[in-house]
Amino acid sequence: MHLDLYDEFGAIVPFGQRRAQLRNWHILSDADNRKPGREGSSPDDMRRYQAHHLIWSIDAGQAGLSDEDAEARMQAITREFIFQNFAMEGRPVLWTIHRDKPGRPHVHMVISGFDEDGRALALDRSRRKLDDFCADIARLGRVYDVPLVFSRREDRPGLRSRIYQGVDTLRSNRKRVSYERSTDLRERAPIWWRAHSQHLLETLSDIESGREVKPRPYRRRGDSLDLPGEMFDGIYADPRAAAERFARMVSGKGDGKERALAIWYFLHRPEYFGHPASRKFPDFDLRRKIAESLGRITHFPRLAPANNGDAWRDLLAFRRKRRQGRDIDGIRRSLEELATIADDNGVNPLTVSSIRLVVREAAETAATFDNAKPRGARRTWPSLLSTNGLSLFKRDK
Repeated sequence: MHLDLYDEFGAIVPFGQRRAQLRNWHILSDADNRKPGREGSSPDDMRRYQAHHLIWSIDAGQAGLSDEDAEARMQAITREFIFQNFAMEGRPVLWTIHRDKPGRPHVHMVISGFDEDGRALALDRSRRKLDDFCADIARLGRVYDVPLVFSRREDRPGLRSRIYQGVDTLRSNRKRVSYERSTDLRERAPIWWRAHSQHLLETLSDIESGREVKPRPYRRRGDSLDLPGEMFDGIYADPRAAAERFARMVSGKGDGKERALAIWYFLHRPEYFGHPASRKFPDFDLRRKIAESLGRITHFPRLAPANNGDAWRDLLAFRRKRRQGRDIDGIRRSLEELATIADDNGVNPLTVSSIRLVVREAAETAATFDNAKPRGARRTWPSLLSTNGLSLFKRDK
């Protein structure tokens, strides 16, 4: 498929010059961009966002346009949008129109994370700048007689109602498909599931309610797996019990082949092995160092497998309820911010009032929902910036 590639001034970049064009971008090598102490090349190992990928599209049939007419107008809109927002700042861009879906042309824009003076675009500092870009494209769409509307998922009344009822989610969940293996812990680690699934539900409930748990005397089970509890000191309130739970997950179906699975849960879901030693678990970097030590352990005993279906259903219900509560609070916060922005920019008072009515509706729904609690406070941007240099560091996930 032939795709014309354009630069920030709307000029076609010939195929043979594309590599030379990219050499003019301010791009660091992986070695220079890697976080201290990291060795990989995944996004989590990198310090700065060096490019941003934005996409926008229209339904040509719904807009009453042919594919050719829609593409021509989208080219004009994109060319003007990029020139005004990026070319005037000296920020390189490469973009094209993709036609792989008939009736649904869409524009891909790859934007340099830094301009010619080294200033970061910082799209991830807040949602406000991305909202401004979306609103600007919608405004240009009206200029070129393309019916574009900028809205968020929570702006749709029907969807809000389904979220309140727990039928839908505020953000769609994307499944990670890295290999063709089940991610069901009942199947992958039945040894762990039989012994600790009920404890997991209690742990999640305690963490959700903010209850602190004091260390308890460690009681060795008859078929306990031996792993030094000291490895989990400072991480868990009961480090020896956490070590046993970790070892049981490693045992998998009794063959000891799930070490990578257990390490992933320790890094990303440490609550699956017990309560935190203090108010929250230590940061990812400390857990990563411990995970490296866990990865060097080569032998784990084998045990007989089992299963527990009731606890699995309870866990799914708990996750669904917690997600529903957070979504309700997310709608309230998002539309509250939108109403403030609209008010500050002199939008029609009737529009602002209608937004605030929806905010009140979400707040009233949240008040009747036990788990509709705000998310924990995020780290502020000053804490993510280097003390001896510029600029933009990737937010911890």
